[in-house]
Amino acid sequence: MIVKTVALQSIFKGFKTLFNEAFASAKPLYEKISTVVKKKKKSEEYGWLGAFPRLRKWVGERVINSLAAHGYTIKNESWESTVEVDRDDIEDDAYGVYTPMIKELGRSAATHPDEVVFGLLADGFTKPCYDGQYFFDDDHKDEDGPIQSNKGTKKLTKEYYSAARSQMMSLLDAKGAPLGIVPNLLVVPPQLEEAAKQILFA
Repeated sequence: MIVKTVALQSIFKGFKTLFNEAFASAKPLYEKISTVVKKKKKSEEYGWLGAFPRLRKWVGERVINSLAAHGYTIKNESWESTVEVDRDDIEDDAYGVYTPMIKELGRSAATHPDEVVFGLLADGFTKPCYDGQYFFDDDHKDEDGPIQSNKGTKKLTKEYYSAARSQMMSLLDAKGAPLGIVPNLLVVPPQLEEAAKQILFA
């Protein structure tokens, strides 16, 4: 049997529909802890700026504040997954067996950023970020600001959760002013889900 182009186009269209439906119905979580920036080129330059100057009473001339920039570059990467469809399955009109796989490809594509972002979050204790320090560290310091810790090492309990939340709300910017952080998300591995629920739903 000759596999006609029209038949292939119809199959591809059906697979694309399945993929897009699964992609749209997935519920990834990465946007809860990250900022999405649209890709424009092979690598993106991000100029992290120190604390934005606070407002002051305007008396006399303007005071021009210079921002301390810490630039870093992130290379945009391409990802793919390819499924082979057997010619015999097409000839026998048996390509419906690929439906679950195509749907899983769509779901996997939608949730792949979760794997990357939450993997980076877990690496925050062992891999340096833009300033050469670990993302979670005991002695962060911006410009002339105070030395501060955003790292906890104690077991997840109701008491320590309250202490950690209070510490986060007490963090200051480079000028010593409150950052105004109000934690609204608790991220835990699967092994700590039950402990987290007991704390949050107490």
